[in-house]
Amino acid sequence: MKLSRMLTALVLCLGYAGAAQATTILYRNDDTIGTDYLGLAVNGGGYTVTSTTGSTSGFTLSKFDIVVYANQNQSVTGGDIAQLDAYIAAGGHVILTNGQSPTPSAATRI
Repeated sequence: MKLSRMLTALVLCLGYAGAAQATTILYRNDDTIGTDYLGLAVNGGGYTVTSTTGSTSGFTLSKFDIVVYANQNQSVTGGDIAQLDAYIAAGGHVILTNGQSPTPSAATRI
């Protein structure tokens, strides 16, 4: 059920980004436990995808239309949360899933 809602959110965000323009996505997944269906959806949609398993600190998030932050096995760092919060505040679009205890912030409320 949770995966279904997340994939629905992904489709809505990607549709919002517009089919007429190239959509760029930063896909961050710290660990794959089982099949990475979210990664398959992101990478199979014909979008320009940059993938990472680490922190988002090495990326300029404003260069991406959407950031998909899948956190399955590690703690979400305060630096990543601050960067995602700033990106959202500037009008960025984030899909965040956190398998760990939620950290209260704008990024986890989206």
